[in-house]
Amino acid sequence: MIKNLLIFFLIFYLGEVANSREIDIKSSITMSYEPGFFFKKPKSEDVDKALEKIKKNMWESYTSNFSDAKMKQYLMVEEQIKPEIDKFFTSLSVVDIDVKSELKTFTVYARAKINDTAVNARLSFLSKAGQTSTGDGSPFTFIFIAKQAEKVLDFKDLDSFDLQERKSSDYKYASSNSTFIDTSITNILSTAGFEVVSYSDVIIQCGGPTFEEIENSINQGDKISPIIRKGIIEACTKCDIDYLAIGILDIGIKSKVDTNQNREISVSVQSQVWNIQDKLPRVIAAVGPITSDANEKDDITTIKKALVDPADSVARNIVDQLNAKNIN
Repeated sequence: MIKNLLIFFLIFYLGEVANSREIDIKSSITMSYEPGFFFKKPKSEDVDKALEKIKKNMWESYTSNFSDAKMKQYLMVEEQIKPEIDKFFTSLSVVDIDVKSELKTFTVYARAKINDTAVNARLSFLSKAGQTSTGDGSPFTFIFIAKQAEKVLDFKDLDSFDLQERKSSDYKYASSNSTFIDTSITNILSTAGFEVVSYSDVIIQCGGPTFEEIENSINQGDKISPIIRKGIIEACTKCDIDYLAIGILDIGIKSKVDTNQNREISVSVQSQVWNIQDKLPRVIAAVGPITSDANEKDDITTIKKALVDPADSVARNIVDQLNAKNIN
């Protein structure tokens, strides 16, 4: 039987340093200079000083786009990171220099690339989780469930509005991404310094709702039922798990009306992380909804592509929020 729900266990994506994410930044600065008797243009040292100031401006511009949680984490270690910013710039080049000799000023236009992955790795290393020895961190269990629309309507003919109903279960995506998901778990949580316990092991050692029971619960509504959620928490508590994250990924498939008849996929992700050490679970992180769209020739390829961006964003946001609270 082809399953309508796709069960994923922590679908987080984080590229390794080899696939670093670089942020493009442009900036400019106007400075005064003293022209020479024979040479009216700025000296090379004047341009170097301008570039140093531009670099600082670029860094400030880059950090201003941090999420609230990431900014809180950054501010705690800012004095350690600022002296190191040069190593995060993978390139810095002058695009143009506009000299106004009559005003004794010149404007330098520059562009640069900042290795965002390296910055995240450094923040992670300086976090409490990053400095905790392996095995000494708090156990985390993550359950992420992806559900696909039960029915999708295709517009065969836009002029006549002739509708054709297509079952999403015609697309056998349920088990095609397990390796990718397992790799994602290892990448993001190991890099961030968190300790992860597979929910499958929780089921084996401490009972708890099975994946099928969780799937059936989602089938009957938009979220896990309170009874199933209570069972998950009780099993996790029995297994001495401190933190639990549950997320839902909504996958929508619709036809893209063009000459190639590509499939367009829309993915929406939201999740919460609970501290379950006390009698009443407390939400310590919440992310989403984060959405992403992609279109390719087939649904499987498109879904994989559409999942990358929101999963990456969810992962970064959760790690940032936990690091900002010094949770390890």
